[in-house]
Amino acid sequence: MSEANFFELIEEQRDVIKDLQEKVSRAANKQNDIAVLQNRVSMEVDPDDKDDLQATLDMWKGEYKNMNAPEKEAELAKQQTRLNDMETYRSQYESQRQTADNQMIDASAQEEILTNKESAALSKQKDEETLEEASDGLQADYDGIISEVYVEEGATVQKGTALFKLEDSNDMAVEAMISKYDIDKVTLGQKAKIAIAANTYNGTITKIDQVTVTDTSDKAKVPVTVTIEKPDARVYLGIEADVDINIASKESALTIPTSAVYSGEEGEYCYQLKGGAVQKTMIETGLANSTLTEVTSGIELGDKVITDAVTEDKIGVKAVEEASATVEGNANENAD
Repeated sequence: MSEANFFELIEEQRDVIKDLQEKVSRAANKQNDIAVLQNRVSMEVDPDDKDDLQATLDMWKGEYKNMNAPEKEAELAKQQTRLNDMETYRSQYESQRQTADNQMIDASAQEEILTNKESAALSKQKDEETLEEASDGLQADYDGIISEVYVEEGATVQKGTALFKLEDSNDMAVEAMISKYDIDKVTLGQKAKIAIAANTYNGTITKIDQVTVTDTSDKAKVPVTVTIEKPDARVYLGIEADVDINIASKESALTIPTSAVYSGEEGEYCYQLKGGAVQKTMIETGLANSTLTEVTSGIELGDKVITDAVTEDKIGVKAVEEASATVEGNANENAD
C-alpha cells in the first residue's frame, strides 16, 4: 500500500468515528429527554394531560430503542482502537523515514549548508554596517520641525519603523474657516494677510475643501488653506492665527464705518445727523470689511453718520456730533 493510500484510510477512519460519535450523542440526548418527560408524567395530575404526556413518552422510548445505543457505543470503542493503531503505525513510519532522510545527506547537501553559513555571515556583516550607520544619527531630506515622537529614547526598533513626524518648515499654512456668506467670494490664488502673534505674513489660498465642518457655535464653515509665502522661526505650529483675505479693492470709494450700517426689510440704511437732529437715510452698499462699508448711493462725501446704536424712536431727536462719523474714501473687502 502506498503512503498516500494509507493516509487516506486514516482520514476515512476518522470520518467513521465522527459519525458514530454523533449517533451516540443523539442517543444520550434522547435518554435525557425521556428522563425529564418521565418526571413530568409522574407529577401531572390532570388525567387528559397525563395521557398525552405518557403517549409522547412511549414514542420517545421506542425511538431510543431503535437507536441501539449500547451497540453504537461498543462499535465506537472498537473503531477508536483501530484508529489509535493506525496513528501509531504512521508515527513509526514517519520516524523511520526521517532517519533515512538524515542519512542521505550527500556532498551537494553539505555544500548547500556551507553556502547558507556564508550567506548568514554576509548578512551579519551587513547588519553591523547598518548599525554603525545608525549610530551616526539620522538626517532628513529637508528642514523641518518635529511635531510628534513615536519611540522612547534608547528603544530598539526594527528597520523601517517610524520614529518622528517631521513638518516641512518651508511649506507652512493656516486653515481658515469661511462662512456660507463669504465662501462664494473666495477663489484659489487669492492673496491674504496672516497675523500670528505680533507678526504679519503674506499668504495665498492654495486649497478650498468641498466638505464643511461645524465650528464651536454649531455653524457650518468651509475650511480654506492659506499657504504662508515666507514663513520664519516666529511661525509656531498649532497656534491660532487671524486671516484677512483680500476679496476685492476699489480706489476712491465713498465709505462709512460698518458699525453705522443697518439692514431691514426695506433694505440697508444708516442714521445721519442733519440740522442737529437724527435722520434715517436709505443707502445702497458695495464692498465692505469689518471696519468700513462702501456706499454707492444715498449719502454724499462730508455727510455725518451716527456710529452709536440708534433705534427708530430716536428719529427727529436732537443730537450732538460727538457720536457721528464723517463719510470718507477707500474700501477693501476682506473675509476675516
